[in-house]
Amino acid sequence: MSEQLRKFFKKYYEAKYFQEQREKALELVNQGYSRVSRNYCHLSRIDRPDWRNHMAQDHAPWDWRGEGLSWTNSIADAQDFYRRCLSKDVITVEEAISKMVPTSCWDSCGFINRR
Repeated sequence: MSEQLRKFFKKYYEAKYFQEQREKALELVNQGYSRVSRNYCHLSRIDRPDWRNHMAQDHAPWDWRGEGLSWTNSIADAQDFYRRCLSKDVITVEEAISKMVPTSCWDSCGFINRR
């Protein structure tokens, strides 16, 4: 096989591999996942529709409707905090896929029901 043909096949298979990774990353984003750890390639999503109430109960179980919800509403990036600290739906993916998924900081997608 000639060197030129070898380079062509190498580029073709690399492009096909990255296209599959992009499709997987887009599928994960559509399910509500965001990157929470670049170092460990962790993605997380908000796993419950009442996440704000759950976060308030975790912070102030004695008065979650008053103090807890006011604390939750005062956090600038409450969704990021929930994804990083309280979500039970955390997955580990390949590094290349992790880099294609946007970070959780200032992401306002909220809860997305899994299909």
